[in-house]
Amino acid sequence: MEIINERGQILELSDRTSLSVERYNSLFNSSDKLLQDTIYPDKTGLTESNKVFIGNGHLVEISNDAYSLPVKIVVSGSTFFSGIMVYRITNNEISFELRVNFGSIANKLKTTNVRDIYTEDSYFPGTSSGTILPLMLDTAKNPNNYPYVFFPVWNDNWVDSASVVAANSPFVNAWDHNLQKFSGTTVNVPYWRLSYVISKIIEYLQFNVEGNYFTDPIEQEIYLFTLLGVFPRWNGILSSTSHLPDLMINEFLKQIIERKRISFDIDSFTNTVTIETAQSILSDPEFIDISDYIESIQEISVPEKKGYKITLKLNENDDSWNTGTSDKKVFQAPYILNVGSKENVIEMSVGTLRMKKDTLYTYPMNKELVKQTYFDNNWPLTLLRYKGMKNLSGGKVFPEATPLNLDLSDAEWYQFLNDSKPVTIIANIPPSILAKMKPSIKLRCISEQGIHFLVIPEKISYNLTPGITEFVQKVKIDARIVTTSYETKVDIEAVIPEQLVQEMFLVKFKAFWDPEVYDFQSLKIERIPEVGSTGVFGYTTIKYPTDEAGAGGSIGTTFATAGNRIDIEYRSEFRLYTDVKPRYYLRWGRKGTFTEKSGYYTFDRIAGVPWPEEGDKPIWIVF
Repeated sequence: MEIINERGQILELSDRTSLSVERYNSLFNSSDKLLQDTIYPDKTGLTESNKVFIGNGHLVEISNDAYSLPVKIVVSGSTFFSGIMVYRITNNEISFELRVNFGSIANKLKTTNVRDIYTEDSYFPGTSSGTILPLMLDTAKNPNNYPYVFFPVWNDNWVDSASVVAANSPFVNAWDHNLQKFSGTTVNVPYWRLSYVISKIIEYLQFNVEGNYFTDPIEQEIYLFTLLGVFPRWNGILSSTSHLPDLMINEFLKQIIERKRISFDIDSFTNTVTIETAQSILSDPEFIDISDYIESIQEISVPEKKGYKITLKLNENDDSWNTGTSDKKVFQAPYILNVGSKENVIEMSVGTLRMKKDTLYTYPMNKELVKQTYFDNNWPLTLLRYKGMKNLSGGKVFPEATPLNLDLSDAEWYQFLNDSKPVTIIANIPPSILAKMKPSIKLRCISEQGIHFLVIPEKISYNLTPGITEFVQKVKIDARIVTTSYETKVDIEAVIPEQLVQEMFLVKFKAFWDPEVYDFQSLKIERIPEVGSTGVFGYTTIKYPTDEAGAGGSIGTTFATAGNRIDIEYRSEFRLYTDVKPRYYLRWGRKGTFTEKSGYYTFDRIAGVPWPEEGDKPIWIVF
């Protein structure tokens, strides 16, 4: 091991010098620890060579600046990391600390508001309102060409001083269906891509940024909601960070990491932050093979099973989330992500908007005043998804955005934590390979029985000493074994589906089947309107079965999103899509039968038993 300063001089180390290095995977750690300093303390002799290395810092007349200098740590020609060496002279020795991740940058996380970051990405096309409309349309048609996009959001409270205007045109970024363009008759608001804003924040922290996160097509569909409209006087788009809520950088990143399970891997030598999602790390075929260097597998443990009940925090300043029917407001998350036994309750700070449907379109829905100055950004972090123009009948299109609700892809990381075995590996790894190992890159290992397997490191630990030449001894790797299937059950529980606007007509279903007999991944029940009915319906599926007595299991639902009460209740039928005929269904203690149709089964009515109403106990289907 060598410690080298900017002048290329090498610090003479004593035989006792040993740096205990621990590298953590941020996916397994609290997001509070992001970019914190890592400190390696040690001592060495005040030799003549070392006096030159420290710029004669042992002399009384040397300035205070000399007691802190940039260095890099090199082992057998491979650079492991760089940082700041802070030292003092005690008893004819140099007592030093190697600080990685630079304290000034770590301090910026806590003291800098994201809105205070200057970015050169504003756009001012001209004073005429018509000059920005072609740009708005092009962003909607070609979102990958821009860091922001315009799409309609239903909002009948976008302006308070002219409520009649808002009532007659209750839209942000109003769309003209006939002319197939934005009308410009209401306020215009740009929504910035999340990955772009993250890159600007990381660049402000003086890091380069890279990673599959920035090319993942799914992640590029995610945008930040804002209440800051186009600057009215000059009809211009203010800078990206001006559209963010009032948050310090660490809080912004903490909330995004929690919601999106993003990994930040910091290479202090190249000054680069690599960003990946948990899903991309799990699915990425890349790995480093350390099979030939494994000394032993010390421990393989049974994973600690934990259950989670996860919701998104609602913005209670947004009355579109109010589902109360009286003066008392009621705010309740529309979906709950249930993982396993559900004992740990998590409310994620990042939210989304409610959804509204009409005969042609689906909109995100909001009821807050849109601002056109950047002095009052007090809304919470909120995410939306925009995939591009939606094709409609008659050759028409519509820039349709949707809320970013919890879905089953959000459960994968929690399933992995529950089902992946912890393992501790001891290996003797050449420095050239160890320097390339990142917590975000999987490792290929081999068991004593000759079976290869992949792991994701939680922590990589080793000691750097002056005498290391060919091997770094006793690298300890605490990791999780990658599994290709999960035993932990998950489901999305629709409490109040966000599509519901007024009447919900929510009907719940559960089912029992023997997984060893029936290979159901899920069961779908849909409510189908009769021809000519105004009813429009949605559904959620049954993900896993109950026990033989009907306890447990996940709940599937059907619910109305539009239509009048008569059509919804009396001009529709329930269809169960399965290749296997169920034995019966149970409602109010009475058994009902099924009629086979082409590709589905319908529910036969039970004489004397009314058909389901909202709030009833779930109908139980038995195979």
